[in-house]
Amino acid sequence: MELVTVPDEGRMTVRFVAEPCIPEALLDEEEEFALDSRGLDVFTDAHSSLRVTRIRGVVPADSSTGAGEPDTAYECLEFRFEDGWYLFADPGYPLGIRIGGEGAYDRLLELNAGRPTALEPGTPFVWTP
Repeated sequence: MELVTVPDEGRMTVRFVAEPCIPEALLDEEEEFALDSRGLDVFTDAHSSLRVTRIRGVVPADSSTGAGEPDTAYECLEFRFEDGWYLFADPGYPLGIRIGGEGAYDRLLELNAGRPTALEPGTPFVWTP
């Protein structure tokens, strides 16, 4: 799985990839780029303390697709794992996707409650495998 930011929109898309690869924008750069795949730990059918048990997120109100459909943009996503660990991804961070832990999803929604932000009109969803 790869999370990709949508430039200048504070949103991200999710793609499933066969293996990690260097983003095209970095192919000609002189800097080194490191990747790590956690797919076998998180998305396998075998018992693992890192299996995903729930995904919560917000789909923008102006989205033409729903959660889980191809090319859907998300305003944030939270993954809960079998052992009680959380991974939160916020694409609204100016430097890329901000990663957080337990409670980050709820804090972001509370922070934006009542404000005219991109998150307020979005549609929250919960998916449980």
